[in-house]
Amino acid sequence: MDISEFTARRRTLTAATGDIAYTESGARPAAVFVHGLATSGALWRHVIEQVDGTTRCIAVDLPLHGGTAPREEPPVTAMAQLIADLCQGLGLDRIDLVGNDTGGAAAQIAAARHPELLRSLVLTNCDTAGNFPPPAFLPVIQAAARGELGTRTWFSGRVTCLRYLAHVIGSPGDWLMTHTLANGQPAAAAYHRDGTRTHHALGVAVLTATPAGIARITVFPGGPGLVAKFGFPPTQPERGQ
Repeated sequence: MDISEFTARRRTLTAATGDIAYTESGARPAAVFVHGLATSGALWRHVIEQVDGTTRCIAVDLPLHGGTAPREEPPVTAMAQLIADLCQGLGLDRIDLVGNDTGGAAAQIAAARHPELLRSLVLTNCDTAGNFPPPAFLPVIQAAARGELGTRTWFSGRVTCLRYLAHVIGSPGDWLMTHTLANGQPAAAAYHRDGTRTHHALGVAVLTATPAGIARITVFPGGPGLVAKFGFPPTQPERGQ
């Protein structure tokens, strides 16, 4: 199942803390799948294809991801609350809760706060007590604290996305976008041309694609360090050189 087919099934639940986007297929018993950073419920689409014949599979979009707007609460606390709100809104109990990455940390908090909701807790590679955030991620946090990464920027809706693109597009050839994937979602490593005609890495833009087009652009301005994680160089020559 590709991402556009999966996201076409997306639904919205209205909760006291805000709307929750999720995707559902299959029948009981219920399993709730919780993704990590920089992705969405679509991360689980291939797993769900294998088990929705025997399981009611619900893949949630965490705040600031997929189709769910950000929350005012601290991120992981909001994620854990969202899991509880989703279960309450859909009338779920005795669920199999499955978490990955930071979603695994949120799943653990939700399990500790609401053990009555769980039949089982399944954790893939994820953050845990004593490993949150993981040591390998600390340099990114420290760079952000020094103001070297900027702030992740969130754009939602056709009008907002087009306004953003019109603002940054500049002159022809100023931007170089190299296709990649970020946790299964379409994305692009972004480069901007300077006065020497060299394109310098600025970060990665992750797209939320729907059958109607691009619904959201999430920009991670991590510079050369971020694009290197996707296998790209810090600079690229002007095309045609």
